[in-house]
Formats: sequence, C-alpha cells, structure tokens
Amino acid sequence: MSTVVVNEPILKSPQELLDYIENLKAKREKKLQKPSVYVCVGTGCTASGSRKVYAKFVEVVKAKGIDVQIEKVDDNDEPVKKTGCCGLCSLGPLVKIMPYGITYSHVSVDDVEEIVEKTLLKGEAIERLLLTDPITDKKVERLEDATFFKSQTFYIMEAVGTSECESIEDYMARGGYSSLAKVLSGMDRLEIINMVKASGLRGRG
Repeated sequence: MSTVVVNEPILKSPQELLDYIENLKAKREKKLQKPSVYVCVGTGCTASGSRKVYAKFVEVVKAKGIDVQIEKVDDNDEPVKKTGCCGLCSLGPLVKIMPYGITYSHVSVDDVEEIVEKTLLKGEAIERLLLTDPITDKKVERLEDATFFKSQTFYIMEAVGTSECESIEDYMARGGYSSLAKVLSGMDRLEIINMVKASGLRGRG
C-alpha cells in the first residue's frame, strides 16, 4: 500500500478557512504583478498536442531562469499554468500570456522559445501566432476581441483561460469555499436555501 503525503494545512474552523482564503488571495495578487503563461489543456487542445507545448514552456522557462513569479500560491505552483477549455477548440493548442492577455493559436513546441523571448519577457505580440477571427479574417490579440466572443458574457466561466484547472488553491484564491465558511458559521437550512436562490446560481449550460 502506498502512502499519500498531504501538504495542505488542516483547517479546524470556519474562521481558519476564511483566513486561509484571504492569505491565498494576497499571494495571488502579488503573483499577478509578473507575467505568466497559461496553456489550454482542455480535451480539444490536448488532442492537438498542448501538453507537449506545456512541458516545453516549463523546460525553457526553467532553463533560462526567468523570474516570472513574486510569490507562490501553493507548493506546486509554476510560472507556466494549465488552464481549462477556452472555447475555441479548433484553434488549439491555445496559449495565453498574462497580464497582457495576448493569446496564440495553433502553438507548437517549436514556437515556445520565441514566445518566451518576445511575449513573456517583452510583452510583444507575434503576429503569425495570433488568433485569426474566422468571421472577419483579421488577427486579434485577445480572445475576447474575436467576433465569436464579443457578444458573450461569461458567468460561471468568467475566469476562462486564466484559472489553473489543476489547482484548488487557485480556486480558493478567487474566493472559492468562502460561502462554505459562512454556512458552517451557523446558518440554518432555510437561510442556506434563500442564499442560494438570491445568488442567481445557475448551471453551466
């Protein structure tokens, strides 16, 4: 039988949970001051090779000793992130460089060095890798500038493209589980039901 080592803190009260969330929020705010790479690893992008692209980014960033972080949110944090589906699977692998919001499509392993040198370090867009709007046939730097997305408003998935899909700490740093702490602090069943109704919570569809 294998032994599972858990590094996360053991939280013993709702207040400890809230304090932990606030600590993660503060760390995330500091981290956002420096550039990061987000590689889509949704099903479509994975099928077109995004995990190899992700591995190459990690390799190049580490080899160059690039300082793209101020403080880690969790022990597994890296300057290169895995994010979920961005909504344009046919253009994958998709890569977004924050805080610039510059998004690249059909990224290959061979493109990684150039992206690191020009975009990650200098904030310069590489035109040949930019999204081509299928409606206007023009290049766009940001995903939200594409015609397909302009009239859309994200609710449940408002953090699409910039959330770390394999990090629960990233979710908590965005306020995740804060309502759980509120519930555990003494709300009764009726109060919980009314809170859910008032929140406008909806499904993904």
